[in-house]
Amino acid sequence: KLYGYIYHDCETYFQAPDSLQALIAAKKEGQVEKIGFSVYSPAQARRLLAQAPEGAFDLIQLPFSVFDGRFLLLLPE
Repeated sequence: KLYGYIYHDCETYFQAPDSLQALIAAKKEGQVEKIGFSVYSPAQARRLLAQAPEGAFDLIQLPFSVFDGRFLLLLPE
């Protein structure tokens, strides 16, 4: 069993959105515990949140540091 499967680049999902259904099925069968995406810009994060079915994924990996606050406006307070 995999703890998590993360799309290395969410552009992969945008190009083949049906691939997510296979992962959701694997999650329902207990083969994968978490599904996630790596995003590299706030625009990608917004697009992912708008296009992916609600509840379809559990994790978002993003670049963040004290020097790079591009994602601050997207994070809950």
